[in-house]
Amino acid sequence: AGLTLEICGYPGEQEKNGYPYVHRGPLVGFVKTDLGGWIITYDVDTSEGNSGSAVAIIDQNWVAGERRRNPQPWKNERFKKCTVAIHTGNDPYSQVNYGTLITVEIHNWLKTVVEDYAAQQRQPLSWHCCHGCG
Repeated sequence: AGLTLEICGYPGEQEKNGYPYVHRGPLVGFVKTDLGGWIITYDVDTSEGNSGSAVAIIDQNWVAGERRRNPQPWKNERFKKCTVAIHTGNDPYSQVNYGTLITVEIHNWLKTVVEDYAAQQRQPLSWHCCHGCG
């Protein structure tokens, strides 16, 4: 816990409509769901409409460690952040926001969906998982 996270998305408020906003703050913790998935919680101030935004670890010490732990050709000095979850909401009682952690199972499902779409479009695809899961 405590890693710095970033959420980048398009808030739903009328005065912010159409403009990307970046929100940053610390990771608070993890919660295992009844169905076997994981929710991460974080103290990142977001706006209505940010659901579906990517949640990335931007802590440079963690990112540098990830490059060493799981070297990949695309994990070079330009690799500055790693998307690990999708923002899904907030809990007003505990005053944290939360997102669905991209587990190996979710990653594999996403990869299949993207590859199927690319095949239908007859477009080449380059797919990279931050933590090398498949």
